[in-house]
Amino acid sequence: KTLQVRLEKASQTAQRLAEFFQKHPAVKRVYYPGLADHPGAETHKSQSTGAGAVLSFELESKEAVKKLVENVSLPVFAVSLGAVESILSYPATMSHAAMPKEEREKRGITDGLLRLSVGVEHADDLEHDFEQALKEIAPVSVR
Repeated sequence: KTLQVRLEKASQTAQRLAEFFQKHPAVKRVYYPGLADHPGAETHKSQSTGAGAVLSFELESKEAVKKLVENVSLPVFAVSLGAVESILSYPATMSHAAMPKEEREKRGITDGLLRLSVGVEHADDLEHDFEQALKEIAPVSVR
């Protein structure tokens, strides 16, 4: 009964977080169809009314991922999608662990990639949580 309102809220927050990650110097790349520079953005826009609540972002390395995960407090660290709470997962050792590293990387699933299924927490709280965790990671480039 609450799916529509939860998805609308989570999608709004996902858009905001995707834009936040895109501007952050410690984040190498953001994958979210709501961003204008996403390769499938136009196709997605023509087929959907929203960009959804799941995004991925890439950090420099496995070590950077470890620092972020150790310092973020709001998202649950697990393999799952579509919950009320935000869920952060690490595909390299979770959902795609059985895939050989070479094949994973060929498909864009690097050791620096994280997937975030956004829940219904307040967008400010999530952004501040990621901001403080990302401070622990040396920036990879200036955007």
